[in-house]
Amino acid sequence: MFSFVVSIFSFLQRSQEPLTQEYVLQALVISGIELPSFGTILSQQLRVRVSCGIHEISTRPAKYENGLCRWNEFIMTEKFSLPVDVTQIPDIFVYLIREDLKPVCFTRMKPVTDAKAGILLGFERDTQWYLLQEDKSINALSNEVFPGTVYAFMFVMLCVCCSRHTCCNFPLFLLFCL
Repeated sequence: MFSFVVSIFSFLQRSQEPLTQEYVLQALVISGIELPSFGTILSQQLRVRVSCGIHEISTRPAKYENGLCRWNEFIMTEKFSLPVDVTQIPDIFVYLIREDLKPVCFTRMKPVTDAKAGILLGFERDTQWYLLQEDKSINALSNEVFPGTVYAFMFVMLCVCCSRHTCCNFPLFLLFCL
């Protein structure tokens, strides 16, 4: 009797899970301006982290120079599963990370440009400046400090390739789109 109940329960759990597909989150992070300063200006380095749900990617640290950082880095996640219904895909967060790996500023965007047509954030969107806002839970900025902006090109892509990123890796194509 117990095994019957367990098998029914596992069947119900599987039937309630949404259908999934494999996706890849990619970003070309170029630079940031009017970024806040944390601690000593001479050795300060900042990075950008992009996340979609529990999946995240991060740039290498870049030297802070009078409110400016230049990352010039293409970053990409491994394949990950998300629902087929694009309206259920989590929002994308872009964080400014200081040296102690604490996120201090962020921006939030929808991964879907047209929910009815099921169009994901992709190549039709231009590289743009993303205005950051302070993370109030950390409160790392004083009231009069501007959180800065990040210049980047981000997109979520349906991964239809058989092997690891053979058809999903577009860094050369991205450079020509700019």
